Amino acid sequence: MKYLLALLIVLLNSLSFAQAFHFNDVQTILIKTTDESPAHWYLEIFSDVPVDTTLRWKAHYGPTLPAEWEFNFDDQNQFHFPILDGDSANFTLFANPILTQKLIIGAMLNNTPGNGSIYFDVYDPSDLSTLVTIEYRFIVSQGSATISELNSDQRWFTHQDRTLYLSDELIGAQLAVVDLGGKEVFATKHCDAEVTLPESCASGSYIVRLEHSGTAYWSRIFVY
Repeated sequence: MKYLLALLIVLLNSLSFAQAFHFNDVQTILIKTTDESPAHWYLEIFSDVPVDTTLRWKAHYGPTLPAEWEFNFDDQNQFHFPILDGDSANFTLFANPILTQKLIIGAMLNNTPGNGSIYFDVYDPSDLSTLVTIEYRFIVSQGSATISELNSDQRWFTHQDRTLYLSDELIGAQLAVVDLGGKEVFATKHCDAEVTLPESCASGSYIVRLEHSGTAYWSRIFVY
């Protein structure tokens, strides 16, 4: 009986301090032009307990965010504007929402290009050990092109390791390749049907952006 009681206490303690929430993804990357303002996207947050939970978020600006950008945030309890560095608020994580709860970022770009991240610490205010940091990363270029994301039924280019194969309508396009930190690693003003990236592009993930006839096309690739 003594051992059963001890086991029950351990189980109750583990349940009491279990994480009440999780994210499947803790980072999202927004690739935009200055024309696409306000720029907005979201990360989904999931409840791991059967009751509503009070959580808190706290915002942190990354060091390279342009001062001209203005942020808002919607935790689906309340819409907050403006969001300044260090701002925080409590919100309710719903246990059984009809749709998955989203934490939605918005940015007025004010015709200012730039690269940078805004971070949010999300945690139970009564237990700081639950803290999870999420990141909204912005890669914003100047221009008046319309961004069209590649999808499965409309492929403008394919790639095999370092070589890109362009569709006929994109021959002659401008091309830029940037790393996930926003640094341009390769560019050309006139593409042929095949474009081979230089060896200086180390193995890893990159964003490829092609612009042709006033429209920009982008996709994420991995170089081996």
